Amino acid sequence: GQQRFTTVTILLAAIRDLMEEYSQDDDTIKDNSVRLINRLLFWDPIRMETWIQDDHHNHQLEEGIDLEFARLVPTFCDRMPYFAAILPPCRRRRHNTNTTETRRESSSLSSSSWQRPLEAKAYFTKTLRTRFSTLSPELNK
Repeated sequence: GQQRFTTVTILLAAIRDLMEEYSQDDDTIKDNSVRLINRLLFWDPIRMETWIQDDHHNHQLEEGIDLEFARLVPTFCDRMPYFAAILPPCRRRRHNTNTTETRRESSSLSSSSWQRPLEAKAYFTKTLRTRFSTLSPELNK
């Protein structure tokens, strides 16, 4: 059960991130969809947003970090790569300056030996871009 739930949540995060990246700023459907996905990923999306925006908080993901607002909290050693995969991109951009999302995520977890959540998300993102590139040319990057 947990492996399937993990896979589905990473897929949802990839969908959310692509929607955020390629939708218009005033897109109500996108905003509602992103909110819905965040409610599926996080018990308390408001607490997640507060954690992201809190300038007094050390926003580094560390091995074993427990983000209590997440619906799924993996085992100790799996938390950091999983949370890096499901947190919104604005969270990751604060501390990583490489140009592609995959490089940003990988560089932030270079000390972690378990990067499967990030690899899965990169796969989902690439596959979604390929599948939907015919619908929207800007997705074909």
